[in-house]
Amino acid sequence: MRKDLSVKFDLYRRHGVKEYWVVDPANRCLLVYVLDTGGRYPGALPICRKDAVVASTVIKELSVDLGRVFKEE
Repeated sequence: MRKDLSVKFDLYRRHGVKEYWVVDPANRCLLVYVLDTGGRYPGALPICRKDAVVASTVIKELSVDLGRVFKEE
């Protein structure tokens, strides 16, 4: 995750990737970054509700059910 939030984060921002999702398995959260008009990723609030269904702002057909991603063991 360290590499995701440093090296990849900067690389994707520089190349204009419009939306960037990072899974935080330790905290069972999803971080969603959306590129703003200034070419920056403003801080993301972690989505940690296991009942959340997260929809992409870029790919309209894409949504992820966090309950399926972070199944109880």
